[in-house]
Amino acid sequence: MYLLKNTEILNMPVIHKITHLSELSKIIKSKSGYSMTIGVFDGIHLGHQYLINETIKIAKNHNHNSCLISFSNSPYHFLTKKNDSNNYLSTKYEKTNILSNSKIDDIFFIEFNDEIANTKAYNFLEYLNTSSNLKSLIIGPDFSLGKNKEGNINYLNKMQNTFDYTLHVAEPYISENQIVSSTLIKKLINQKQIIKANQCLGYFYNLTGKVIKGENRGKDLNMPTANLLIDQKKMIPPEGIYACKVKYGKKKYTGALSIGKNPSFGNNNPLSIEVHIVDFSKSLYNETLTIEIHKYIRDQITFSDIIKLKEQMQKDLIDIKNNFDNG
Repeated sequence: MYLLKNTEILNMPVIHKITHLSELSKIIKSKSGYSMTIGVFDGIHLGHQYLINETIKIAKNHNHNSCLISFSNSPYHFLTKKNDSNNYLSTKYEKTNILSNSKIDDIFFIEFNDEIANTKAYNFLEYLNTSSNLKSLIIGPDFSLGKNKEGNINYLNKMQNTFDYTLHVAEPYISENQIVSSTLIKKLINQKQIIKANQCLGYFYNLTGKVIKGENRGKDLNMPTANLLIDQKKMIPPEGIYACKVKYGKKKYTGALSIGKNPSFGNNNPLSIEVHIVDFSKSLYNETLTIEIHKYIRDQITFSDIIKLKEQMQKDLIDIKNNFDNG
Protein backbone atom coordinates (compact mmCIF):
# COMPACT_ATOMS: atom_id res chain seq x y z
CA MET A 1 0.00 0.00 0.00
CA TYR A 2 2.94 2.30 -0.58
CA LEU A 3 1.98 5.89 -1.36
CA LEU A 4 4.18 6.20 -4.41
CA LYS A 5 2.26 3.49 -6.27
CA ASN A 6 -0.49 4.38 -8.74
CA THR A 7 0.06 8.08 -8.17
CA GLU A 8 -1.24 10.71 -10.55
CA ILE A 9 1.65 13.16 -10.60
CA LEU A 10 -0.54 15.84 -12.20
CA ASN A 11 -2.61 15.93 -8.99
CA MET A 12 0.26 16.59 -6.60
CA PRO A 13 -0.75 18.13 -3.26
CA VAL A 14 -0.17 21.72 -2.22
CA ILE A 15 2.36 21.85 0.62
CA HIS A 16 2.31 24.66 3.20
CA LYS A 17 4.78 25.30 6.02
CA ILE A 18 3.42 27.36 8.91
CA THR A 19 4.45 28.18 12.49
CA HIS A 20 1.13 29.28 14.03
CA LEU A 21 -2.33 27.73 13.97
CA SER A 22 -3.82 31.11 13.11
CA GLU A 23 -2.07 30.94 9.73
CA LEU A 24 -4.42 28.16 8.64
CA SER A 25 -7.24 30.62 8.01
CA LYS A 26 -5.07 32.60 5.58
CA ILE A 27 -4.29 29.57 3.44
CA ILE A 28 -7.23 27.16 3.52
CA LYS A 29 -9.85 27.97 0.90
CA SER A 30 -12.02 24.85 0.70
CA LYS A 31 -15.73 25.71 0.67
CA SER A 32 -16.77 22.06 0.65
CA GLY A 33 -14.88 21.34 3.86
CA TYR A 34 -11.95 19.11 4.77
CA SER A 35 -11.48 15.49 5.65
CA MET A 36 -8.38 15.77 7.79
CA THR A 37 -5.79 13.60 9.48
CA ILE A 38 -3.20 14.84 11.98
CA GLY A 39 0.05 13.41 13.34
CA VAL A 40 3.83 13.33 13.24
CA PHE A 41 3.91 10.64 10.52
CA ASP A 42 7.54 9.76 11.21
CA GLY A 43 8.62 7.22 8.60
CA ILE A 44 5.22 7.27 6.86
CA HIS A 45 4.97 3.52 7.44
CA LEU A 46 2.14 1.21 6.37
CA GLY A 47 0.00 2.30 9.31
CA HIS A 48 0.36 5.94 8.28
CA GLN A 49 -0.28 5.06 4.66
CA TYR A 50 -3.48 3.25 5.61
CA LEU A 51 -4.63 6.31 7.59
CA ILE A 52 -3.81 8.65 4.71
CA ASN A 53 -5.60 6.47 2.19
CA GLU A 54 -8.66 6.34 4.47
CA THR A 55 -8.60 10.15 4.62
CA ILE A 56 -8.50 10.38 0.83
CA LYS A 57 -11.33 7.83 0.50
CA ILE A 58 -13.58 9.60 3.03
CA ALA A 59 -12.92 12.97 1.39
CA LYS A 60 -13.84 11.57 -2.00
CA ASN A 61 -17.03 9.93 -0.69
CA HIS A 62 -18.23 13.20 0.86
CA ASN A 63 -16.95 15.57 -1.82
CA HIS A 64 -14.49 17.15 0.62
CA ASN A 65 -10.91 18.22 0.13
CA SER A 66 -8.40 15.92 1.83
CA CYS A 67 -5.91 17.44 4.24
CA LEU A 68 -2.96 16.24 6.29
CA ILE A 69 -1.41 18.18 9.16
CA SER A 70 2.02 16.95 10.21
CA PHE A 71 4.25 18.29 12.94
CA SER A 72 7.67 19.00 11.47
CA ASN A 73 9.38 18.14 14.76
CA SER A 74 8.74 15.65 17.53
CA PRO A 75 6.23 16.77 20.20
CA TYR A 76 7.77 14.23 22.59
CA HIS A 77 11.28 15.64 22.25
CA PHE A 78 10.02 19.22 22.39
CA LEU A 79 8.11 18.60 25.62
CA THR A 80 10.79 16.49 27.32
CA LYS A 81 13.68 18.65 26.04
CA LYS A 82 15.50 15.44 25.14
CA ASN A 83 18.08 15.37 22.37
CA ASP A 84 16.39 14.22 19.17
CA SER A 85 19.59 13.32 17.29
CA ASN A 86 19.56 9.90 15.62
CA ASN A 87 15.84 9.61 16.26
CA TYR A 88 13.80 10.22 13.09
CA LEU A 89 12.86 7.52 10.59
CA SER A 90 12.30 10.27 8.02
CA THR A 91 13.88 13.71 7.83
CA LYS A 92 11.80 16.75 6.90
CA TYR A 93 13.06 16.44 3.33
CA GLU A 94 12.22 12.73 3.11
CA LYS A 95 8.77 13.18 4.62
CA THR A 96 8.01 16.05 2.24
CA ASN A 97 9.26 14.00 -0.71
CA ILE A 98 7.04 10.99 0.08
CA LEU A 99 3.94 13.02 0.91
CA SER A 100 4.32 15.18 -2.18
CA ASN A 101 3.70 12.05 -4.22
CA SER A 102 0.45 11.22 -2.44
CA LYS A 103 -3.08 12.12 -3.52
CA ILE A 104 -3.76 14.33 -0.49
CA ASP A 105 -5.05 17.75 -1.63
CA ASP A 106 -3.35 19.90 1.01
CA ILE A 107 -0.46 19.19 3.37
CA PHE A 108 0.44 21.45 6.28
CA PHE A 109 3.74 21.16 8.13
CA ILE A 110 3.42 22.89 11.50
CA GLU A 111 6.28 23.40 13.93
CA PHE A 112 5.42 22.01 17.36
CA ASN A 113 6.22 24.93 19.63
CA ASP A 114 5.08 26.51 22.91
CA GLU A 115 1.90 27.82 21.30
CA ILE A 116 0.89 24.36 20.10
CA ALA A 117 1.95 22.69 23.35
CA ASN A 118 -0.22 25.05 25.43
CA THR A 119 -3.27 25.01 23.17
CA LYS A 120 -6.16 23.19 24.83
CA ALA A 121 -7.99 20.55 22.85
CA TYR A 122 -11.15 22.68 22.69
CA ASN A 123 -9.24 25.63 21.26
CA PHE A 124 -7.39 23.39 18.80
CA LEU A 125 -10.70 22.07 17.47
CA GLU A 126 -12.03 25.61 17.36
CA TYR A 127 -9.08 26.65 15.18
CA LEU A 128 -9.66 23.71 12.85
CA ASN A 129 -13.38 24.36 12.67
CA THR A 130 -13.26 28.08 11.97
CA SER A 131 -10.17 28.17 9.76
CA SER A 132 -10.44 24.95 7.80
CA ASN A 133 -14.13 24.08 7.77
CA LEU A 134 -13.35 20.69 9.32
CA LYS A 135 -15.93 18.07 8.33
CA SER A 136 -14.23 14.73 8.99
CA LEU A 137 -11.38 13.96 11.37
CA ILE A 138 -9.57 10.69 10.67
CA ILE A 139 -7.20 9.48 13.39
CA GLY A 140 -5.43 6.39 14.69
CA PRO A 141 -6.46 4.56 17.90
CA ASP A 142 -3.72 6.17 20.04
CA PHE A 143 -4.27 9.74 18.86
CA SER A 144 -4.65 12.65 21.27
CA LEU A 145 -4.89 16.39 20.73
CA GLY A 146 -4.18 19.46 22.80
CA LYS A 147 -2.40 20.36 26.02
CA ASN A 148 -1.61 17.40 28.26
CA LYS A 149 -3.13 15.10 25.61
CA GLU A 150 -6.60 15.96 26.89
CA GLY A 151 -8.17 15.56 23.44
CA ASN A 152 -8.28 11.76 23.45
CA ILE A 153 -10.73 9.68 21.41
CA ASN A 154 -13.50 9.94 24.03
CA TYR A 155 -13.15 13.72 24.12
CA LEU A 156 -13.05 14.05 20.33
CA ASN A 157 -16.11 11.84 20.09
CA LYS A 158 -18.04 14.10 22.49
CA MET A 159 -17.05 17.23 20.56
CA GLN A 160 -18.49 16.09 17.20
CA ASN A 161 -21.80 17.93 17.61
CA THR A 162 -20.17 21.03 19.08
CA PHE A 163 -17.89 21.52 16.10
CA ASP A 164 -19.97 19.77 13.44
CA TYR A 165 -17.47 17.15 12.32
CA THR A 166 -17.52 13.37 12.05
CA LEU A 167 -14.84 11.36 13.85
CA HIS A 168 -13.36 8.30 12.15
CA VAL A 169 -11.00 6.11 14.19
CA ALA A 170 -8.97 3.86 11.90
CA GLU A 171 -8.14 0.33 12.96
CA PRO A 172 -4.46 -0.29 13.79
CA TYR A 173 -2.43 -1.73 10.92
CA ILE A 174 -1.21 -5.25 11.78
CA SER A 175 1.87 -6.96 10.37
CA GLU A 176 2.90 -10.41 11.62
CA ASN A 177 0.62 -10.05 14.66
CA GLN A 178 2.13 -6.72 15.68
CA ILE A 179 0.69 -3.22 15.45
CA VAL A 180 2.83 -1.25 13.01
CA SER A 181 4.20 1.91 14.63
CA SER A 182 7.25 4.13 14.39
CA THR A 183 8.34 2.80 17.79
CA LEU A 184 8.17 -0.81 16.57
CA ILE A 185 10.15 0.01 13.43
CA LYS A 186 12.87 1.77 15.43
CA LYS A 187 13.07 -1.27 17.70
CA LEU A 188 13.41 -3.60 14.70
CA ILE A 189 16.15 -1.44 13.17
CA ASN A 190 18.05 -1.34 16.47
CA GLN A 191 17.79 -5.14 16.58
CA LYS A 192 19.17 -5.27 13.00
CA GLN A 193 15.92 -6.83 11.78
CA ILE A 194 16.03 -4.74 8.63
CA ILE A 195 13.83 -7.04 6.54
CA LYS A 196 10.99 -6.87 9.09
CA ALA A 197 11.42 -3.10 9.46
CA ASN A 198 11.13 -2.71 5.69
CA GLN A 199 7.97 -4.82 5.69
CA CYS A 200 6.41 -2.45 8.23
CA LEU A 201 7.52 0.62 6.30
CA GLY A 202 6.29 -0.61 2.95
CA TYR A 203 9.57 0.46 1.38
CA PHE A 204 13.30 0.07 2.03
CA TYR A 205 14.66 2.07 4.95
CA ASN A 206 17.11 4.53 3.49
CA LEU A 207 19.82 7.04 4.24
CA THR A 208 20.39 10.09 2.05
CA GLY A 209 23.53 12.17 2.26
CA LYS A 210 26.26 14.04 0.49
CA VAL A 211 29.54 12.29 -0.29
CA ILE A 212 32.39 13.75 1.77
CA LYS A 213 36.12 13.12 1.97
CA GLY A 214 37.16 10.03 3.89
CA GLU A 215 40.42 8.34 4.86
CA ASN A 216 40.76 6.53 1.48
CA ARG A 217 41.18 3.22 3.29
CA GLY A 218 38.72 1.52 0.94
CA LYS A 219 40.69 2.65 -2.08
CA ASP A 220 43.87 1.26 -0.53
CA LEU A 221 42.04 -2.06 -0.08
CA ASN A 222 40.97 -2.09 -3.76
CA MET A 223 37.40 -1.51 -2.60
CA PRO A 224 36.76 2.26 -2.80
CA THR A 225 33.92 3.64 -0.73
CA ALA A 226 31.85 6.81 -0.70
CA ASN A 227 31.68 8.37 2.77
CA LEU A 228 28.31 9.94 3.52
CA LEU A 229 27.28 12.89 5.67
CA ILE A 230 23.80 12.10 7.02
CA ASP A 231 21.34 14.47 8.69
CA GLN A 232 22.16 14.23 12.40
CA LYS A 233 18.50 13.68 13.30
CA LYS A 234 18.14 10.67 11.02
CA MET A 235 18.12 7.30 12.77
CA ILE A 236 21.25 5.35 11.85
CA PRO A 237 21.12 1.53 12.08
CA PRO A 238 23.58 -0.23 14.43
CA GLU A 239 27.18 -0.75 13.40
CA GLY A 240 27.63 -3.50 10.86
CA ILE A 241 27.69 -4.44 7.19
CA TYR A 242 24.48 -4.26 5.16
CA ALA A 243 23.35 -5.23 1.68
CA CYS A 244 22.02 -2.17 -0.08
CA LYS A 245 21.01 -0.52 -3.31
CA VAL A 246 22.51 2.88 -4.10
CA LYS A 247 20.37 5.43 -5.89
CA TYR A 248 22.49 7.82 -7.93
CA GLY A 249 20.80 9.92 -10.55
CA LYS A 250 18.11 7.78 -12.16
CA LYS A 251 19.89 4.47 -11.61
CA LYS A 252 20.30 1.97 -8.78
CA TYR A 253 23.48 0.02 -8.08
CA THR A 254 24.25 -2.90 -5.80
CA GLY A 255 26.31 -1.87 -2.80
CA ALA A 256 27.85 -2.87 0.52
CA LEU A 257 27.09 -0.41 3.32
CA SER A 258 29.45 -0.18 6.28
CA ILE A 259 28.39 1.61 9.46
CA GLY A 260 31.05 1.65 12.13
CA LYS A 261 34.30 2.94 13.56
CA ASN A 262 36.70 0.89 11.43
CA PRO A 263 37.98 -1.15 14.40
CA SER A 264 40.76 -2.76 12.36
CA PHE A 265 42.40 0.68 12.08
CA GLY A 266 42.41 1.69 15.74
CA ASN A 267 40.14 2.25 18.72
CA ASN A 268 39.34 5.95 18.58
CA ASN A 269 37.89 6.37 15.11
CA PRO A 270 34.66 8.35 14.68
CA LEU A 271 31.56 6.61 13.35
CA SER A 272 31.59 6.53 9.57
CA ILE A 273 28.89 5.65 7.06
CA GLU A 274 30.41 4.48 3.81
CA VAL A 275 29.26 2.47 0.84
CA HIS A 276 31.10 0.45 -1.77
CA ILE A 277 29.25 0.39 -5.09
CA VAL A 278 29.77 -2.78 -7.12
CA ASP A 279 31.33 -2.28 -10.57
CA PHE A 280 31.35 1.51 -10.24
CA SER A 281 34.42 3.71 -10.66
CA LYS A 282 33.17 7.29 -11.03
CA SER A 283 34.19 9.89 -8.43
CA LEU A 284 31.17 10.83 -6.32
CA TYR A 285 32.65 13.57 -4.13
CA ASN A 286 30.00 16.19 -3.27
CA GLU A 287 27.28 14.14 -4.99
CA THR A 288 24.10 13.11 -3.14
CA LEU A 289 23.32 9.40 -2.76
CA THR A 290 20.36 7.54 -1.32
CA ILE A 291 21.14 4.17 0.24
CA GLU A 292 18.28 1.67 0.36
CA ILE A 293 19.11 -0.80 3.13
CA HIS A 294 17.92 -4.31 2.25
CA LYS A 295 19.51 -6.72 4.69
CA TYR A 296 21.89 -6.97 7.65
CA ILE A 297 24.96 -9.06 6.76
CA ARG A 298 27.27 -9.11 9.79
CA ASP A 299 28.76 -7.17 12.72
CA GLN A 300 31.88 -5.08 12.49
CA ILE A 301 34.93 -7.24 13.18
CA THR A 302 38.45 -6.32 14.29
CA PHE A 303 40.96 -8.08 12.02
CA SER A 304 44.56 -8.75 12.97
CA ASP A 305 45.89 -7.91 9.51
CA ILE A 306 44.81 -6.29 6.24
CA ILE A 307 44.86 -9.57 4.30
CA LYS A 308 42.15 -11.10 6.50
CA LEU A 309 40.12 -7.89 6.26
CA LYS A 310 40.29 -7.97 2.45
CA GLU A 311 39.29 -11.65 2.41
CA GLN A 312 36.25 -10.92 4.58
CA MET A 313 35.26 -7.95 2.42
CA GLN A 314 35.31 -10.17 -0.66
CA LYS A 315 33.12 -12.71 1.16
CA ASP A 316 30.73 -9.90 2.08
CA LEU A 317 30.44 -8.87 -1.56
CA ILE A 318 29.67 -12.44 -2.61
CA ASP A 319 26.96 -12.66 0.08
CA ILE A 320 25.47 -9.34 -1.02
CA LYS A 321 25.48 -10.21 -4.72
CA ASN A 322 23.87 -13.57 -3.92
CA ASN A 323 21.25 -11.77 -1.83
CA PHE A 324 20.14 -9.75 -4.84
CA ASP A 325 20.63 -12.54 -7.40
CA ASN A 326 18.34 -14.79 -5.37
CA GLY A 327 15.68 -12.12 -5.08
